[in-house]
Amino acid sequence: MSDPFEQIGPKLTQAREAKGLELAEAARQAQVPRPAAEALEAENFSYFDSPVYAKSFLLQYSEFLGVDAHTWLEALEPGSFMASGALLKGPEPPTRRQRPEESDSQSKGGAMAVIILLAVTAAIIYGVIKGFEYFEAQHGQEPAKEQIEKPEPAQ
Repeated sequence: MSDPFEQIGPKLTQAREAKGLELAEAARQAQVPRPAAEALEAENFSYFDSPVYAKSFLLQYSEFLGVDAHTWLEALEPGSFMASGALLKGPEPPTRRQRPEESDSQSKGGAMAVIILLAVTAAIIYGVIKGFEYFEAQHGQEPAKEQIEKPEPAQ
């Protein structure tokens, strides 16, 4: 009988190679993302955002490969996994590097868009005011205040 605490990564790799599968093909057939399968075979459990994801992918991948991962699945219980400190921080998301001239042109484009937006807004407001003045000139002005009747002078 094999050691239950044997490293899971090499067991997964050996089972995959015994089936004659490349990592990408095994991940596709097991319906596990390739980076997750790579992390499992490398025993890089910090790749996963939570122990629930690690446990789920390990279960799915190990069942596909026919590997008994029972001991590891118990070790990945949320309480024990977090207590070991193995999953305090996940991998950093990849960042897109910008060339300096690219960020400068984007900020200039943003400033130009704001200026254009302000100009269009001012033109609309000016048009509304002129249109209102034209409407009043054509249709007469409403009296601003009602005429208060003054008593007629006594005769």
